[in-house]
Parts: sequence; C-alpha cells; structure tokens
Amino acid sequence: MRPRFHVCSFVKIWITAVIFISTFTSGFIASGQATPGPRRQESAADVANQRRLAAFHAGYQSFLTKAGGSWTAQFDEDTGAPTLIFGSGIPLGGPVRSIAEGRNAARSVFDTYHELWGSELKYFVPDGEAETGPLFIYNWKQQFDGLDVRGGRIQIQIHRAGRVSAIMATGVGFPAPFSRTPAMP
Repeated sequence: MRPRFHVCSFVKIWITAVIFISTFTSGFIASGQATPGPRRQESAADVANQRRLAAFHAGYQSFLTKAGGSWTAQFDEDTGAPTLIFGSGIPLGGPVRSIAEGRNAARSVFDTYHELWGSELKYFVPDGEAETGPLFIYNWKQQFDGLDVRGGRIQIQIHRAGRVSAIMATGVGFPAPFSRTPAMP
C-alpha cells in the first residue's frame, strides 16, 4: 500500500512558507521604485566586508561568546549592525509547548543579548507574536517619546524543539541629549 500524501500537511507547509517569506520581504516590497527612471545600484553583500563587520562588532562578538554554537550573521553595511543572525540555535532547556512559554524565552533572549539591538532596551516595546508551523515568532518595535522609529525592529524566532533559531534586529541609537522638541540654535 502506497503512503498517502496529506493535503493538510502540504497546506500547513505552504502557509508557513508564505508567512515566513512575507515577514522578510515586506520592507523590500514597500521600498520598490514608484517612478520611472534610473534605479539606485544595489550591490550584493561583499563577503569580505561582512566578515570584517562580524569580526569588529562588539555586540556580535559578545553574542557569539554567550550563545556558543555556530552562527552566521548578515550586517547592514551602512550602519555596521547585524540585521540577521541564524545558526545552530540557543538551547532553551526543553521543548516550547505554547506561545506563552516561548514569550518568556524570547524576553530572556531580548534581555540577555541587548548589545545586538543598537539602542537601549527601554526604547523597544512588544509588537506582536505568532505561531507558524514549528516556530514561535516574537516582535518588538522601537519607539522614542511615543513615536515609532522607522526601521527599528527586533524579531526573535523560537523553534518548538526548544531553541532560538534566528534573530533579526535593526535599531537606531539616540544621543543622550536627543529631543523631538524643536529648538532654535
């Protein structure tokens, strides 16, 4: 007897893939060119530059020391900050069975690896969570004085098996005397 292909399994995999891809591409779609004319030249990530950024980013080096394992990072070449970190995973001590259990683990990762975020923890607020396939996804957005900071986001992905599988982050640092109140020099 031949094993039957389960349509339900295929649909779950397809939905997971769509959500996963849309999470990463939403910023790229929104940044598409709306007017005709020459496009800005987007260069592919320079491998040597990525390695250099990884070697000299203190927060990423601290993360590697604390987390252990094998990790790969993609850095924003303009800011020098890591935007995507994935690898062997940070073990959480056992399977994660619910979104609430995962939330506690994500918060712990958020607090432990604060050097990666590019800004103080107080500027990030929870901004949603989702369960998709074997992943629990937790998001934070960056705010300053009640206003959302464009591009300031953190996402921590936790696998049901009990490990952090990926971290995505972009944050904007603010100088100490920064204020959004206009003033004349």
